[in-house]
Amino acid sequence: MVKSKYATETYEKINKLSYQMLQEKHMMCYILMSFKHYLDTNDYDAIERLIETQLNKFDFYKFSNFTGVKLFDEEIIKYFISLENDGFSIKKVITINNTRILENENFVKEIKSILKQIAEFCLYNKTFEFYLYEVNEFVVLKILTLCTDKVFKFNDSYDECIVKKRKLQIKNDNIEIKVLFKID
Repeated sequence: MVKSKYATETYEKINKLSYQMLQEKHMMCYILMSFKHYLDTNDYDAIERLIETQLNKFDFYKFSNFTGVKLFDEEIIKYFISLENDGFSIKKVITINNTRILENENFVKEIKSILKQIAEFCLYNKTFEFYLYEVNEFVVLKILTLCTDKVFKFNDSYDECIVKKRKLQIKNDNIEIKVLFKID
């Protein structure tokens, strides 16, 4: 009896996935035929609109941002996704070769703490840029956002064992926050 129930559920799920794949295949053919038509008529503006429309249908952040480092992905990347689901627009650039730092629990806690401050600070414009990159033996976190009537202030407490320096600058109506992390 139980076996039959699971077999039926599995069959229904496979049918549903098969139908979804068929729909995607049909849509892909339609898009390719549209491209061919627009190329034949030299309508490059229509091609550009079609490409833009199709790209906007994807939530790239849901499958392109994961680093493969479990702790960092679970705490930071999922936090980004949560913010984006709440209407935030976040440009993220992470270029770190030494993934060992991403596995450091204190590093991840510091990053998340700063992100929470930024999210609170950017509550009205909901836009910021996040850069995480290596320079020599340091990892640099740089966040850019628009100036507001609020004043950004770092939390007083931070892990001095991992944070080398914190800096806040105002440049051309933008606030630039930089945090220098030591790599051990």
